Amino acid sequence: MMILFSRLLRPLFHFTWLFTAFLGLLAYVPFTYRQVLGINLIPALNYLMWIQPVLSTVVTFALLFSIFLVENPVEDPSPEDKREMIAMMVVTVLLSFWRLPIHLVNDWTSLGWSFATMIPSFWLSFYDLRSAKRGETYAAKSWIVIFSSILAAVITTLSLNYFYSANPDPALSTTVVVMSLIMGALFALCEQIFVRFDFTVEDKFTGYGMLIGCFIGFFLWQKVCSAIGFFGSGAVFWSLAFGVCLGLALAGISAQVYIESKNVSPDKSSLFLLAWGLNPFRQNPKLAFLLWVLWFALVYVVATQVPLMDWNGLVQQLLAGLLLALAFFNIFFILDHHLIKIEINRILQWITVGLVTVVFAVFFVRAEDYRQLTSLNPLFNYAKSTLIPTHLSTEFYQFIQQHSNLAESIKLQIRSISLGQKDAKLADVERPHIFIFVIDSLRRDYLTPYNSDRGGTPEIENFAKDNLVFSNAFTRFGATGLSEPSIWAGRVIPHQMYPKNFFEFNKLEKLADTENYKLWISRDSILKEILKSPAGPDDLDQGVGTQDLDFCKTSNEIISRLEKNPKQEPVLVYSQSQNIHVSVLSRGNKSYGDGVKNIDQCFGKFIKNLEKQKLLEKSIVILTADHGDSLGEEGRYGHAYTIFPEIMRIPLIMHIPKYLKDKFEVQTDRTSFSIDIAPSLEALLARESKPKHWSEGVSLFFPKGAAPVERLENEYFVMSSYGPVAGIISENGQRIYISDGVNFNDYLYEMNDKGATNLGVTPNEKTENEKLIREKLLDLYNLYGLRL
Repeated sequence: MMILFSRLLRPLFHFTWLFTAFLGLLAYVPFTYRQVLGINLIPALNYLMWIQPVLSTVVTFALLFSIFLVENPVEDPSPEDKREMIAMMVVTVLLSFWRLPIHLVNDWTSLGWSFATMIPSFWLSFYDLRSAKRGETYAAKSWIVIFSSILAAVITTLSLNYFYSANPDPALSTTVVVMSLIMGALFALCEQIFVRFDFTVEDKFTGYGMLIGCFIGFFLWQKVCSAIGFFGSGAVFWSLAFGVCLGLALAGISAQVYIESKNVSPDKSSLFLLAWGLNPFRQNPKLAFLLWVLWFALVYVVATQVPLMDWNGLVQQLLAGLLLALAFFNIFFILDHHLIKIEINRILQWITVGLVTVVFAVFFVRAEDYRQLTSLNPLFNYAKSTLIPTHLSTEFYQFIQQHSNLAESIKLQIRSISLGQKDAKLADVERPHIFIFVIDSLRRDYLTPYNSDRGGTPEIENFAKDNLVFSNAFTRFGATGLSEPSIWAGRVIPHQMYPKNFFEFNKLEKLADTENYKLWISRDSILKEILKSPAGPDDLDQGVGTQDLDFCKTSNEIISRLEKNPKQEPVLVYSQSQNIHVSVLSRGNKSYGDGVKNIDQCFGKFIKNLEKQKLLEKSIVILTADHGDSLGEEGRYGHAYTIFPEIMRIPLIMHIPKYLKDKFEVQTDRTSFSIDIAPSLEALLARESKPKHWSEGVSLFFPKGAAPVERLENEYFVMSSYGPVAGIISENGQRIYISDGVNFNDYLYEMNDKGATNLGVTPNEKTENEKLIREKLLDLYNLYGLRL
């Protein structure tokens, strides 16, 4: 019983310390530090952070007790082993007492702690592997390995294709088969080396653990680190260390099971030892077929549940790779255990060689075609991105990487902005109430004023009839991290979260302060960092977490305040509700459309109440979004680090009182941005508002008889909040070029009222747009004294 308890402790020990190492990485990256750890984006993650100090201490001492007082090693450790064990035990105990999550901050120390907390897992792995010193020799089964890799790729691809209704071109599967064959060939090579040079069992487990770790590390570096904005040599070293640590942990767990075994037949291969130790049905091998029931259940989950809450396909690709690995090891286990008897004779070997030759031939012939293809199947997408580089030159993508996710320690030279002078002709303008409702992730095409085919938002439709609907509005930043601050600043801001002196260029807050507006704001996690004004009794949604900000509750609170004090001095209300954010919808199991309908009803109630209190004609009401969302376009979900058309296009609907309509003109069909809100309010409050740099927003309103305020650019720079993805909006908002420095890919879309069309990118378009992006980024950072 105690031995079983000890075996269960090992996975928990590895999980505890590797989870802590992962926390260190999340704290080191500016985006994940604030937008994942800071706002409780994933409740389970924050719960695990809370219990980590207790869990690590309890698990560590329980395991040490088990190792030194319960287990009986096969042989006594040498003096050198004893010294190593004592040293590593001391390090592990000290780390377990250090309440690490409390001390994680957004600087290099968190990355250092991330590496340090991998040490306990390394120590336990090598301790377990050193115990596996039995001297049996095992056969090499390279052909079974190759055959298993092919079969695993075919079964996994076809299964995912079925659920995804993916591209039916059967040649697409060759990409997955080639990737699987490469991995299988490496395992087969290890098989031959281990047998030919008579490696010990300990060395075999260690070798396979290292190989698996390299596979894991490659995925972490290629997909996970790039997705969260972690690049360079640090990302390579961290990925390799974490991957090898995890691979050795699996090998160590398997080795301990092997130690307990009475006998493993020598006609099995050395790789069989690893598969056997990790198979939960090893005591009754025939039950291994039950693993396929669980496997197909996981396929169903990956295809039907994960896309709704995925980070631009990252989780799907991770789980698809896991499915491929599980299929490979289970097929190999079944074949090498002779549960299905297949004689790998010369004929079958030559057939396999022929199949492999055909697969590689098709792959190389069709490689250029694959580069242009998209598929819902995440395994194909991962294989394609791994085997077929989109571009041979990555210099420009590296340039974007160097100019994104600036460390907090980098100081910006921010000059304090001043508001425009009062316009004497408009000096008698009465100060209206200002209500700014930003709905996180609200798509314009889900609102009837932008899409007549949708009738689910009658209240917003009624509101829009007599007011201003800006038909060509965009955000400058995909995702909330920088889009919300840019609304307050009224400008394109550097890619940093967040300058300590943000107030110096915070136009909206300065406007409220100068015009003596009382601020009623929902102080979310971002506003807590960028606003100079302290939290106070006037704040909305007090005690409510960012992810729990609800439009209906917020609007009801505003209504209640106005009803209690009808003669309220002018207020500036700002709230960014989370009702339809992907993480909120997935947590509450709600649909996006239902969430929009709910917002519509509550917005209608709010407008009717303003009318009832005769405040609507004394108020500016703005309904907009910080960004949109992907809801299945080309297999995409959420907004992550991307800037596709459905994410960058936003609704922008404004009501201004009649007395202001009589004094100002507006062009609702011009290209407009959310950064134009602050300068537009500046103009409506009778102040001159003219940009001095292309990065500044412009007033959408201009006095009657005057000319519209012109932008200082014709092509508009846009960027992701969280990753090295930049783009150019051109042709009056009809086209968007995207340079993706995460996936090393480029896109060009043509946009219209019905949606967007992927046009593909020509070499000339790539060259021209990369030049524009480079010029914009360098000029923007030069404005703030940065030379990167």
